[in-house]
Amino acid sequence: MDIKTLRECLNGIKKVLETQKACDPNPPARSSKVAHDVEKSVSIYQEIYDEKTRKTKQSSIYSFFKPVKHAVPVTPANPATAGSSTSASNSAYDDILSLSAHSVENE
Repeated sequence: MDIKTLRECLNGIKKVLETQKACDPNPPARSSKVAHDVEKSVSIYQEIYDEKTRKTKQSSIYSFFKPVKHAVPVTPANPATAGSSTSASNSAYDDILSLSAHSVENE
């Protein structure tokens, strides 16, 4: 049985149980027992459906990649255009950038 047929059958059974529950003059007792027994009987088909849908779901491309932690913090190419910040870490980067700029000028 293919996925589409299984889905249609399971949805049909669900609709029948809902209709039976809505129309039964003795809803709590009898309809609950019938629903339980029917759901128990078709549970194997639900398991087959779940297994088939799990196998057919396309994996996201991101599931094949692992997150990477950078050893050196990544900074913008031009910190002057990246916006102003007053954090201490930015001033450390500014010091490093200014030192590297001076060393390039001295060469």
